[in-house]
Amino acid sequence: MPDISMCNNKTCPLRMTCYRFIAKPNPWKQAYGEFRWKSEEEGNVTCDNYWDSAPYKTNYDE
Repeated sequence: MPDISMCNNKTCPLRMTCYRFIAKPNPWKQAYGEFRWKSEEEGNVTCDNYWDSAPYKTNYDE
């Protein structure tokens, strides 16, 4: 279980690849924040708190 502030911003277009959003929360005590994402003129979306989930296992059923 992560010892991080997880994100609960359900409108963020990056949420499904962000570890802060998809990590399995601690069921007893979990901190959440609604981190803000930005859309730039070129259409790029960024977030200062984005944490790429690619290096982490996200299938907890195994």
